[in-house]
Amino acid sequence: RVLGSERPDHPALSLGLLGLAEVLRDEGRYGEAEPLYRRALANQEKYLGPDNLGVAASSTLLARLLMATGRNAEALVSLKRAYRIAHISGNQATYWAVPNELMQLYATSKPSQPDVAIFYGKEAVNNLQQLRSKMSGGDNKTQEAFVSAAEVNSVYRTLADLLIGEGRLPEAQQILAMLKEQEFYDFTERSADSDPRKTVASMSAPEKELDELSNKDVTLGREYGALQDKFKKNHQLSSAEHDRLNALRKSMDAAQAAFDTRAAAVAKSSGDPEARKRRGQEITDWSRSFQGTLQELGHDAVLAQYFILDDRVAILLTTPNVVVAREANIKREDLNEQIRA
Repeated sequence: RVLGSERPDHPALSLGLLGLAEVLRDEGRYGEAEPLYRRALANQEKYLGPDNLGVAASSTLLARLLMATGRNAEALVSLKRAYRIAHISGNQATYWAVPNELMQLYATSKPSQPDVAIFYGKEAVNNLQQLRSKMSGGDNKTQEAFVSAAEVNSVYRTLADLLIGEGRLPEAQQILAMLKEQEFYDFTERSADSDPRKTVASMSAPEKELDELSNKDVTLGREYGALQDKFKKNHQLSSAEHDRLNALRKSMDAAQAAFDTRAAAVAKSSGDPEARKRRGQEITDWSRSFQGTLQELGHDAVLAQYFILDDRVAILLTTPNVVVAREANIKREDLNEQIRA
């Protein structure tokens, strides 16, 4: 109404369209929300360009709706687009948010692909850890507020839940330890070298392969993004730079194809019992560190880590000799009632 009927696709309308779409999605009114997401996305593509951060944000929000309506294949296309833009831009918020959505997608696909979901979850957590390390000079309250934020906290907890479900307990311990308060860190670790704000999630051999392929795409994407920025600033590129831009796009597509091929192989191995066993035993350093600390403390000390989900509670119990996982099915609200009783 403000902009006039002659500009129904004005890019300034995108934020309003997205805001309304989010309200409708939260209310479960998916049929009304979807065209608004798509209008906002089309506006941003038209006026801001296909690789703009706004396009990544809209693509991610649209993907959430598509997942909620059981269209994971369409959601994956949308998220891959956002993932590419994240690599081009290097924007810190997008850099962890999109892998988080990919973790959710692969974890809930039918059939689920937990190993691929775990890779994206570790990528999201490691990018968040980079942000935390940059805040390491701040006070503890700032650290706790950041990691306690619901959207951030859920990334760590979702990843830990996936790892527990796959029997990869030492890796789950590592992720959960990243969430602990500074006092817990001071008591159990006592070394700046193992500051949880600077720890990154350890990766298995297949995950390292995926990470290398992803980093290759990032390197290409950053160069591509720099040339795009130069064109936006100067409104021109040399003939050689245009050729390089086109070559980079082709190389990025090839890198993505190589990544997808390897990810498919990793997903296929998810059903192999021997492969799952190997992954469960590959990364144990974190548990051994806890066990060593408990041995030093003596007095039959143990470590219990409680992991509260919406529909169950998981407990990781570490002794000087073994790590054990147990679960109890109970809804969060019922647990809260019992605690208050």
